[in-house]
Amino acid sequence: MERFTVIPQPVQFEKAEGRVAIAPRYACDAALLPVGEILSDAADRIHGVFFTAVEDTAAGLDPALAVNEYVAAFSSGAEAAGAGNGIRFVLDAALAAGEYRIVTDGTGCTVTAGSTGAANYAAATLVQLLEKDGDTLSLPIGTIQDKPVSEWRGLMVDLARQWHPAEYLFRYVDLCWLYKINRLQLHFTDDQSYTLPSKAFPALPTQGRTYTAAQIAALREYAAARGVMLVPEVDFPGHSLQFNTRLPEIFGTGTVSCCEEKTFEAIGKLLDEVFELFPEAEYFHLGGDEARLEQWNDCPGCVAYREAHGLPDAHAQYAHYVDRVAKMVLERGKKPVAWEGFAKEYNHMVTKELLVFSWENYYQIAPELVEGGFTIINASWKPNYVVTPAAMWSREEILQWNPRRWTHFWEKSAAYNTWITVPDTAPVLGGQLCAWGDRLVQYATRHGGAREEFARVSERLPAVAERCWQPNAECAPAEVWDAAAAMAAKLTGIG
Repeated sequence: MERFTVIPQPVQFEKAEGRVAIAPRYACDAALLPVGEILSDAADRIHGVFFTAVEDTAAGLDPALAVNEYVAAFSSGAEAAGAGNGIRFVLDAALAAGEYRIVTDGTGCTVTAGSTGAANYAAATLVQLLEKDGDTLSLPIGTIQDKPVSEWRGLMVDLARQWHPAEYLFRYVDLCWLYKINRLQLHFTDDQSYTLPSKAFPALPTQGRTYTAAQIAALREYAAARGVMLVPEVDFPGHSLQFNTRLPEIFGTGTVSCCEEKTFEAIGKLLDEVFELFPEAEYFHLGGDEARLEQWNDCPGCVAYREAHGLPDAHAQYAHYVDRVAKMVLERGKKPVAWEGFAKEYNHMVTKELLVFSWENYYQIAPELVEGGFTIINASWKPNYVVTPAAMWSREEILQWNPRRWTHFWEKSAAYNTWITVPDTAPVLGGQLCAWGDRLVQYATRHGGAREEFARVSERLPAVAERCWQPNAECAPAEVWDAAAAMAAKLTGIG
């Protein structure tokens, strides 16, 4: 059967012959009005056609409205708007939260969705299916029944090693929306900079490399409307030179934050203001990798803390640290996330409510995290890391991956040039592409580096979306990828 030209490919579909003319009009249940507006914006950018709402949309349409009555609601403006009928969005509680159905026939197009998020998935599908021939807009005739397999379909962007102009964050949200990527993790802090504003610690933000509260609020609103959940990350105790340099009296010196009571008190204040900036964020990423634990042995405050809590060594102290911060996040009503970084010998010390990114298979391998009782997310270094312009893997290599497979190019990793896998029953929430800014400093301008990184992410993110949406499905043909890339360039304005 001929496939729809959509990335990621729908789970179930039935495609008939021909296409149907569509008027650039939409009707929505009141709760889905923002989705109609987002469809309009995307269709305008990609196809040069702006959809308008029917007059009675704001009052909401009866979900039980028969198709012929729906068509009548469009009839008064159909001729003026162009041949054909429009698109109708309806919420359907019988569908799962991420599930949607598209039916396109001679009467137009009807979308039913289990949530506003699912309606956004449908809108992203429709904007890829739309074609414009002269003044005629059309959709292929057929039925799509679709929902994701993986709950977590993510992208991470490193904003700290090289600061990104704020407009790129909005364009990354556009890219996530188009490919149904529902998590955008923002790595706000690292050795090079602290890019969040801070009232509690005004000396902490890096001058000239900090996003304002107003920029963050605008980004939150933009992402939420498109069904993209922002995941803020403040990385410690590793990657914490800004903490050590600017506030050594609280976080100590060296390259790791000291593990003392005053440090935990300060972390609590930081958490409170991050959650004030991101009140609707469901997750918080606390970092938790690549700490130089040997320095804790040379820190009198760390040693005293360890002795007071009966911790036998620095590795136990590290697990204790991760567990305590994770519980601080939980106490504030958020879900904690961390990188793989603590030793398997101390898995029993860490709350199992912590989600763990398995990325390197060095500190411990993915099957050991599963055996330790953790739910994990696949951020396999190879092929899902992009370090512009140095390291990246092709779309074809990513398509050989799925959220239950890991490999690595580094000989010290257990996944070195081989696949590590976990069974289908293992608690794997999904997968993520990670764009790291280690090498972006070599570009002459911030815009130059950010633009080059965006191009590499744009090429690879749809492959991650495909493998997370349906890990074992047949991939889309080459011409579909080319068409999707052209649409992404038009949608984001970054070619």
